[in-house]
Amino acid sequence: MWKRALLFTAAFSATGAASADVILGAQVGKQSLDVKQTNSFGETDKDTIDSDTSFGLVIGVGEPGGGSRIIGEWAGFEIGDNVELDILTVAYSYFFNGVAVSSSAQLRPFVGADLGYGWLDVSAIPGYNSGDDANFTYGARAGLNLAFAKTAELEIGVRYGVVNLEAELDSRIPFLDPAYYEVENNQSWWIGLNFGL
Repeated sequence: MWKRALLFTAAFSATGAASADVILGAQVGKQSLDVKQTNSFGETDKDTIDSDTSFGLVIGVGEPGGGSRIIGEWAGFEIGDNVELDILTVAYSYFFNGVAVSSSAQLRPFVGADLGYGWLDVSAIPGYNSGDDANFTYGARAGLNLAFAKTAELEIGVRYGVVNLEAELDSRIPFLDPAYYEVENNQSWWIGLNFGL
């Protein structure tokens, strides 16, 4: 998980190095995931599961207080004890005109679109081997951004993403069909702190 995050951080940093307006940040939040599980007999169970607290890293090209930016994010979170989901996202955010809340702070709403790549890993469970999947994800976001200093801002936001990752779990019992674990969509909120370099 951390190797993916470090590789992502290095790649996006190299891309943003040509700009003087590089933004670094961190996020904490929660994910609500639409999950579908299908057993070897074709019986399907759908549920909405809240993940453990998720942590994310943010690297952006833009300017605190600016009108738009491109950001890269990595978020990793767990679903119970057996499932791990990592998503790398590149997002474009547009910031609307804000409201000055003090002489040095401005509150601005924003909206954006996401394109990412996700990895789903399901550990072996009784009767089944482990399974994994990887694919593109996409979604949208919105939130509020408080620029409270020239190079620092606090952010709160929500996002909706289409994940569509499905891990196939081979049965350990001969002649039985595999089972499937699918994460269809995710809804999440986050609080983040960003700094401009």
